Amino acid sequence: MLSHLLSRHRLLVIGVGLYIVIFLLGFFFRNLAVQFFGSDIWPNLEATAISFPLETAFVYFVIDSIVATREEERAIPARRIVAAKLALAHRLILSGAFVALRPPSELDLGTHYKGPKNEESTAAFNLRLSGLAPCQYHLNELKELIDLSSVSLGAEWLPIVVSHYTSARRVLASFMFFVDSWNPRHSGKVDFIGIFPEKSLQNMETSYQWLLKRFPELERDKQGLRCPAVISIKMIIERTISECPNISISPKTYIPSSPDAIICAEDMDVMMNINTLHLSDGQHIHVARQASE
Repeated sequence: MLSHLLSRHRLLVIGVGLYIVIFLLGFFFRNLAVQFFGSDIWPNLEATAISFPLETAFVYFVIDSIVATREEERAIPARRIVAAKLALAHRLILSGAFVALRPPSELDLGTHYKGPKNEESTAAFNLRLSGLAPCQYHLNELKELIDLSSVSLGAEWLPIVVSHYTSARRVLASFMFFVDSWNPRHSGKVDFIGIFPEKSLQNMETSYQWLLKRFPELERDKQGLRCPAVISIKMIIERTISECPNISISPKTYIPSSPDAIICAEDMDVMMNINTLHLSDGQHIHVARQASE
């Protein structure tokens, strides 16, 4: 950070420093002139003393503006790299959710599976996982780029990019939690209670649209990935819940799918909001994560 500040203000410091040196030298030689030519030189010195602060301020702001413009231009390539990775992670999560969270009746295994009928559930689970599998890798890469480019991102870009990253982590963790409900090892005996991460998705969308305004070319570079709206994903989850009684996004109105169902809450916040009135004796709530990510 220190090296960046020195680089950022190097021209400014040099410019103001040279101006002060020139003024002091001029003052020295004017004093010599007074000794040799008389005191009528003082009005000129008084005028110089009055104009010096104004000239210094002018030099400061002009050079600072030049340096700021130069630094902004130098930051553009790094910002574009971060924006491109963020856009890719954003599209992968939303397009992956469009497949991973589909209700069973809408999940087409046709071209993906040709094996035995009794292994279809495993194939369907793997297909759902494949939709979201690359997302964590790209989020990790985005985190590394943010760390490496924090100086170039600056005070305006950094909070927006970090907000998208943290929201994307929360969304991905929530979607993976719901996908786990189709894991064959649960055999339909586990109820999954979570909350649809609508606020985090909206934060992602806001940051994503903000970046597209800065780099419109990213809109054309979608790599064939669809980018469904938040409302579309929510409608998919609602259709899924109507087919899968062991999935719920309403902890306060949750009713167990069976008296002996194992209850799994997405995190501690969800667990604290689960309606326990309909729980049978001996039913316990397990927590998948200790806190919202």
